[in-house]
Amino acid sequence: MHSIFTSAAIFRWLLPFTALAMTSIGAPLNARTADCDVAAQQQQRARARVGAVRGMPAPASNAGQTSTTQLAKRLERQIEEGGLPPTTALLFYTRAADGSLNVCLVNRNGLAASALSETDESSLLKSVQALRWAYGVEELQQVRAARRSADPLPPPPDVLLAPETAETDLTRVLLPPSIASMLAGVEHLIIVPAGSIGTVPFPALKPFGNTDALVDRTSITIAPSLAEFENSGSTWAASAAFARPLVVGDPSLPVSDEWVIPPLPGARAEARGVARRLKSRALSGDKAVRSAVVERAPGASVIYVAAHGASDPARPLDGGFLMLSGPTLEAGWWTAREIQGSKLPAELAVLSACQTGLGQVHDGGMIGLARAFQLAGTHRVIMSLWNVDDAATQVLMTRLITYAEAHPPAEALRLAMIDTRKDYPDPALWASFLMFGSAR
Repeated sequence: MHSIFTSAAIFRWLLPFTALAMTSIGAPLNARTADCDVAAQQQQRARARVGAVRGMPAPASNAGQTSTTQLAKRLERQIEEGGLPPTTALLFYTRAADGSLNVCLVNRNGLAASALSETDESSLLKSVQALRWAYGVEELQQVRAARRSADPLPPPPDVLLAPETAETDLTRVLLPPSIASMLAGVEHLIIVPAGSIGTVPFPALKPFGNTDALVDRTSITIAPSLAEFENSGSTWAASAAFARPLVVGDPSLPVSDEWVIPPLPGARAEARGVARRLKSRALSGDKAVRSAVVERAPGASVIYVAAHGASDPARPLDGGFLMLSGPTLEAGWWTAREIQGSKLPAELAVLSACQTGLGQVHDGGMIGLARAFQLAGTHRVIMSLWNVDDAATQVLMTRLITYAEAHPPAEALRLAMIDTRKDYPDPALWASFLMFGSAR
């Protein structure tokens, strides 16, 4: 028996040792580990506080005992069970008492790298908004997103940055050099955000010092907290996951004086294309009535919705909803509150709608539609941070379903983004989707 060591194999074998060396640069390893241990415990406590208010199940882990060593062991267990690539890493963020941002990267061997940024939440939010304006997302939302008639349109920033500058600014804060240097060999990245970090289009960030985006090298999933980053449910199997699809596209919506609701001409074609791929029929127009969707959703293995959605950071459960058909506009709303109180054990939900990835941000994660589906039992949720172009979305979603026949959804989404980017290089047209939940 013999073995041949390729350069990639040698790199992966050396990865844990390199990680320890990188972690120790600039500060003693023990000090950095202690800082990230404290940050992990802080994140757990924040999640517990929010969970208690919302009536969520208590985390299984004891926040007072959480450490990077324990996180690494939990990651190692998932890798050994075959659910994750061997170079999977966990990246989590917390706010320190003085408002500074802790960034900690853990792999199966322990703490791989850490960083501390003085960027406060207000400055970070401005950087996120600057990227959205740089991508032209805010202008796109004004044309395509449903909104209340009385809501004022957001004013443009004083200085409009070039997309590359806005990307660089966010990357420097969220994926600083000590973290970025350890991402080159990571095949899958689990991100536990804090505050407005949950609204960042991570696939488009460029941490490698060249033109490569994060999506070029790693698949990404978003976890709601350190207590819940483990994979849940069964390993992805397309034959089972696609057995009972529920596909909804372009519901007919009544006219309302209180809302401006632009048409979504591509949503119906998108849903029909996905339904054909899944050997199903889409519910569109008047057939996409709320009662029919709610009745069928608990038995669906995949839930796919291409429709208008809304989010309200001040009222994330009642002000976050999908717009389905109904006798009145409000009667067709499927709210985050109702969704999270339902039993929806689907393998995958795809919310190809406006801003379904937004909601109320806090130190323990985010409250909104994506999280509501997770609490209802859906193992994986793909959602959008902004309303995107019809043609680009149709290409991306068709490729997503095609790739998911042979790959887990996180990797399928990565490959679909890369394909879409070839024809639509503008990040505004391909980088808006993130996946919550299980990576396997």
